[in-house]
Amino acid sequence: MSYTDRVKNSGRNAAYGLLSQFVALTMNFVVRTVFIRYFDVAYLGINGLFTNVLTILSLAELGFGTAMIHYMYKPLALGDVPGMQALLKYYRKVYRYIGLVVLTLGLGIIPFLDYFVGETPQIDGILYIYLLYLFNSVSSYFYSYSRTVFDADQKSYINARYRYYFVIIKSFTQIIALVIYADFLLFLLIQILMTVAENVFVSLLARRKYSAFFVENDKRLGRDKIQRINRDVRALMLSRVAHVALNGTDNIIISSFIGLGAVGLLSNYTMLTGTLVMILSTVTRAATGSIGNYLAVERSENRHQLFRKVDFITFWLYAFCTVCFVTLANPFINAWLGPAYELEWVVVLVIGLNFLIDGMLNSFWIFRSTLGLFTQGRYRPLIAALLNIFFSLLLVKYLGLLGVLLGTTISKSLVNIWYDPYLIHKHGLFTPLRGYARISLFRLTLTASMVVGIRLALSLFPVQAYNFLSFTLLALAVATFTAGVFLLVYRKTSEFQYFLSLLAKLVRRRA
Repeated sequence: MSYTDRVKNSGRNAAYGLLSQFVALTMNFVVRTVFIRYFDVAYLGINGLFTNVLTILSLAELGFGTAMIHYMYKPLALGDVPGMQALLKYYRKVYRYIGLVVLTLGLGIIPFLDYFVGETPQIDGILYIYLLYLFNSVSSYFYSYSRTVFDADQKSYINARYRYYFVIIKSFTQIIALVIYADFLLFLLIQILMTVAENVFVSLLARRKYSAFFVENDKRLGRDKIQRINRDVRALMLSRVAHVALNGTDNIIISSFIGLGAVGLLSNYTMLTGTLVMILSTVTRAATGSIGNYLAVERSENRHQLFRKVDFITFWLYAFCTVCFVTLANPFINAWLGPAYELEWVVVLVIGLNFLIDGMLNSFWIFRSTLGLFTQGRYRPLIAALLNIFFSLLLVKYLGLLGVLLGTTISKSLVNIWYDPYLIHKHGLFTPLRGYARISLFRLTLTASMVVGIRLALSLFPVQAYNFLSFTLLALAVATFTAGVFLLVYRKTSEFQYFLSLLAKLVRRRA
């Protein structure tokens, strides 16, 4: 694939991905609004809790899918059909075993559900609800592996296109079921059917488009290739453990020590940050295939310049969203659901801080995965995981919900926020870390200053109740101010000028 084709596909991936996320955001918002009218906040807590439980069970995957996509870049770039046949056959075999393992583990923890739920809520059929969540998770392992070919071949826009088709169908069907029957089990059953239908449909599409890759034959991966994949998976296993411990255990701890109500209130805020992550990761993921294919077949001494561009746009997007989230989340919840659903501002601040830290580290994960640096720093995730659990359990007794979230912040600050940059600069960019440390400190200071400034300005004009008109006006003011400050500070940098020129070319091409 030529460089021009890579650029075109990256733009198409980003455009379709953003459209897909916009549709998902809109429909999720509508469905949740209807959902809250018919069910208690504890049902939102059940959703967050069981999602976290199944996230832990997904550790059985051990990062295998990430490693397989990395190994697909080269045979796709070189047109190696036998190589792709062998990779996909191995991928399918392992994913089916993983699905059975997740199912077995999921059934095995049923006797311990009461420990996760904490105080028993007034919810009927918790066991059946859990089983539906479990089968929804397990079903993806038997079909979704086929659709990853689109991602590896830099055509993730195909996945995105059909994702929003099925999201629309699912959402309207769930709304109708809520209004007519108000049955939570039926609501989940529709979700499962749509998940299976989407995976089956897109998998069949991938098999038709890449039919040569899915031909049944005796092609097998060589022992050396399997050993390299297993080596990378073992290294990624620790990363997976860290990710789950950092992001997948909070709801379990909150439910056990505080209650499902707190999980339900928090879920409205994590829905907002999760939506932002999906939108922003769509942009960065669209470029990942280009970077991976480029590094797989070409050598470049401008690797550091490429990283600076990716890192700059990642920071700009995540910092802008962080300022907006921290200052607008409570006004939005107030206008949407009412003040009873708001969390304390300091809790919102820590949620935003964790979101920003993840965002600033995102560019490092992109380069680490595309460069295949899976074994370097393999013990760092385990340390971060243990620290997160330790601090969360320690602080929840004294600070409640805030303590659990601070446990995540502390563990990321002690480990990830400095080691991930060090790893990429040493093993991938081969440049000193000092310059990046100064840049990061300035970025954090700038972001914090904007949050404090907007917060002080809002305190001068306190509002007890927002409606959507007043919130929209406030959001426009905050977004304009934040974008203006970034533009003023970075307008002369080479990275900003680069993306400005790309935008100008895109506008001219559309015109």
